[in-house]
Amino acid sequence: MAKQNGQKRAVSIHEIPPEVIGGLVISELAQIRTDAETHQDPDARRRIITSANMLQEIAQNEIGPETFAEIRKLEEISLRLQGKA
Repeated sequence: MAKQNGQKRAVSIHEIPPEVIGGLVISELAQIRTDAETHQDPDARRRIITSANMLQEIAQNEIGPETFAEIRKLEEISLRLQGKA
């Protein structure tokens, strides 16, 4: 955060270039995957890695078939909750 008169101020997301935000997101997802590899629970490890991979696909605008199928499921749930399905 930027400092102003010795105090921290919140920075609007609009002040940061999108490529910087994208780089940070991808970097954090890599860290999550690395940490997940040492998780003691194999089911949790699989879920964490799968989620991080899906989010990276979305962040890089390269959505694979599994992620696309999950997005479609969420769309269907959303429509049902809105009473449109």
